[in-house]
Amino acid sequence: EELRRREEERRLALELGEEAEAKAQAKREFRRRNMEAGENRPEEDFLKRLDGSVKKNTAFVKKLSTMTEQQRATLSSNFEGLNLSKYIPEAATNIAEAKLKVADVGCAVHLCSLLHCRYGDFSSFLLEQLQRIYSTGIARDEDKSAVVTKYRLGLRLLGELVLGGIVNEGVGTQLLHDMFTAVKTADKQGQHHYLSVVLNFARHCAEDVAGIMPRKQRLLLTKYEIQPPKSELLPSEKQEEFRELFRDYFTSLRKHLIHEHKSMHERERVNRQMLQSKGELSEERQAKNDAAQKAYDKLLTSTSTLADILDLDMPDLPEDQPRPEESEVSIELQFPSIAESAEADPHSLWEDEDARSFYEGITDIKPFVPAILLEGKKRNVSESSDSSAPEEG
Repeated sequence: EELRRREEERRLALELGEEAEAKAQAKREFRRRNMEAGENRPEEDFLKRLDGSVKKNTAFVKKLSTMTEQQRATLSSNFEGLNLSKYIPEAATNIAEAKLKVADVGCAVHLCSLLHCRYGDFSSFLLEQLQRIYSTGIARDEDKSAVVTKYRLGLRLLGELVLGGIVNEGVGTQLLHDMFTAVKTADKQGQHHYLSVVLNFARHCAEDVAGIMPRKQRLLLTKYEIQPPKSELLPSEKQEEFRELFRDYFTSLRKHLIHEHKSMHERERVNRQMLQSKGELSEERQAKNDAAQKAYDKLLTSTSTLADILDLDMPDLPEDQPRPEESEVSIELQFPSIAESAEADPHSLWEDEDARSFYEGITDIKPFVPAILLEGKKRNVSESSDSSAPEEG
């Protein structure tokens, strides 16, 4: 059984090595073709023979702002027959401002390559538009969900354009560095709202922009002495700059995870105390606990995934150790109206200080009772005493 398992693992390692090498070769070829585009662009006479009608060209350019991966073949075919010389600025703007899904980035990069290889001014127009959109950074009051959508697409798209040799490497790499820095800085101010942005960028581009192979893949290849392909799409010094950005972000994320891990244990501790003293948690508190636990689980999973992608270590997250006083189970009477909050004393018998005073402070009522009632009671007590006394003989 062990021998069969090792053979299967070795087969997977060989397949992984072959796939990694094939992918790296395809990326090198794609980059080479775009880098040499200036030497192979068609002459003006060739473009004049293509369809330059306003209707067809404007229709094509308009589709660039809503393109999907499913439209790749159709758009590529339409492109081949059009002379878009007069529409390049508009095409670049539509692509830069397109509301694409991450799954559609591949189609966008493919069309950018087609445009770049045919029209020499396309890449400069495209880069200019991307700078306009992303050079302002992230404001504190910006809508976070909108920023997530914007930067998840922007980082991935620009990363692929830089690695593919479609835009100027120096300018494009600097913009990519600035965009990543903006995300990193914004997350240090809050609760890592943009973790999904970094995770997506790392998953698709870290291997090339930072020269990092995911740990599980690296360990599997190393175990069977398979040399993983080394990415050289960017200079080593540029890769080191992005490695530092990733490491810095992950250090901040580790601290956040450790803090949330401690908070989770503290929340569980308070819940145990409440259950011991009251027997149940309110629906409101239970709902808050469930939401907090769901957020923590998501943070833990995302951090673990990013750690593997970046080949970095997860922080130590020790299990909670119950305190000695928690081992003694106690049951106490409680009023259901007592506030169930982390700040409330779970062992308090009284709802508040006024309730405690009402039950513990016994008030003397004599000053408030008419004297005649008290005298009548005294006579009754005296008569009762005389009738019960033994008669003298």
